Amino acid sequence: MTLAAEPLNGSGWYAVMQLADEQRIDRIIALAEQELPLEAIAAGPAMTLGVGPEFAAENAVGFILQDLGKTRAFMNQALGRPGSPG
Repeated sequence: MTLAAEPLNGSGWYAVMQLADEQRIDRIIALAEQELPLEAIAAGPAMTLGVGPEFAAENAVGFILQDLGKTRAFMNQALGRPGSPG
């Protein structure tokens, strides 16, 4: 199973984010932007629990977001800092 073949498989995104490091994070984010229906889920909050197969894309994005902060390059970019300390 690959993420490109099954992009809504949350456990696949969870697994790849466990391997995320400075060298891989840009490729992971690019794959997510390419494979996940981000426009469809960027509608804002709703009065639902967010549980079930119809929320697979949202859950996949959640697995990505929860681990983004562990990469120094991403945090520096998010905070507007140039580069990352060696």
